[in-house]
This record gives sequence, structure tokens and C-alpha cells, in this order.
Amino acid sequence: MSVGPAHSFEPVHTEPPGECTSLKPLLTIFLAFTVIDHGVPLATYWQDVNLRVILEKRPRTLVVDPYCGPGDRPWTEDELRTLREHGVKPVAYLSLATVGEHQRDLYRLTRSKRLLGRPDPEWPGDHAVRFWERAWLDALRAKLKELRDLGYEGVFIDVVDPWSRDWYVEWFHRETGGDVDELKGRSYRALEELLRTARDLGLRVYVNAGTPSSTGGSPSSRTATGSGWSSRTWSRTRRGGPRPGTSSRRS
Repeated sequence: MSVGPAHSFEPVHTEPPGECTSLKPLLTIFLAFTVIDHGVPLATYWQDVNLRVILEKRPRTLVVDPYCGPGDRPWTEDELRTLREHGVKPVAYLSLATVGEHQRDLYRLTRSKRLLGRPDPEWPGDHAVRFWERAWLDALRAKLKELRDLGYEGVFIDVVDPWSRDWYVEWFHRETGGDVDELKGRSYRALEELLRTARDLGLRVYVNAGTPSSTGGSPSSRTATGSGWSSRTWSRTRRGGPRPGTSSRRS
């Protein structure tokens, strides 16, 4: 179970950010402040999901992969209702700039619309995506509404800083001819649109902006053997624990 801090942005502004430059102070806030809930602040459960274990531990906020629920199938409305009835706030994982092959509807979309990019060398099964294209942004906005209607109270947005990955920057340059600054600008604008949509839907939003480890060095991690629960200090560019759709089983 991940009990390290996560950065939270709750869209409470009366007016949404305007142009790209107006979003940069918000991203600075993500990096400057850490929000920790009472009890277990933020738990993650990516695979081998056991609903009984969750109800026993009862974290205040639980980040899950919507596609990997109990029985290795998508979470259902009834299961999410059960979490809420036991005081657990379900939050859905969603990536801005990558797509996983296990996210079958989104993955099919990227293939049919020619949005699919280079495979992620760090996470097999994940791919870069032309996230700045209207088809992708519309799909993510529709997904936010779908998640809200299913019973999620929030969304955890990951991979909001693709410019921090050399392989992604190289791929982006080949695709568009743009440099790092161009990639940053498109990332800010895409995130701004998702934040506005989430706010309008009443969703609580967590952005993985990262935080340095308590020792000031590399993030430390430890994964519970044979389960999807993990505990780690959040890294700058990746969330703690195994990525959704991957396995953390050890022999």
C-alpha cells in the first residue's frame, strides 16, 4: 500500500486558467505543496486486486487502474459503490501522454486515428501518444465523464511531463519537428483542458508532479510480495508502485 505523499490539485478556482502561461503557476503549486489526508493518505492498488483486503485496510483515498479491478477485469459500479460505503474514496488512474495496451478502448482509438507513438522503453505495453491531437483530448474528456458516472470521486493524472523523458523528446521531434519548449507548451495546454473538464464534472484531481525522497536522493520503494499493494516515496516522473497492467509478483 502506497503511503507516500502525492500532490493534489482540487479545481476550486471560480474561473479556469486562460492561456498556457496562466497554468504554469498552478504546476508550481503542485511541486510546492504536499497534501496528506488523515489516516492512510493515498493508497494504490494496481493488480491482483482483492476487495476484501481493501475493505480491511480502508484507506481514505484509493488510486486504482479502472481497467484492472477484482478478477483482472474493469472495476464495476457496484464495486466502487462498496468502496464508498466503507469510507474509501475511489480515484481512477489516467495518463495524459501515454496509453497502455490494456486500456483497450483508448488503445484502439490511438491505432484507428493514427495517434499511437513509440513504445515506452521503461514500461513494456505502454506507448507514447499524440496527446495534443483533438481526437485524444476528446477521448480523455469523455473518459473523465465515464469514470465520474461509474462512481469514481477523482482522477489521478500521470505522465504530465513527457519532456522529462529523453526518448519521448526524440520521438516528439521526429513527429512534429518541435523542441522541448514546444512539448512543454502542448503538455500544459492539454493538462489545462483536462483540469477544466474535471472541475466541471466535480471530480477531485491529483496530478503526479512528484516530490523528492525524504533522504534527498533517489526515491526508495518497497513492494509487498505477491500483491498489488506498494509503499514508496513518489518520484518526480512516475507514480509509486508497478504501473497499471503490469505484474508485481515475485517468486
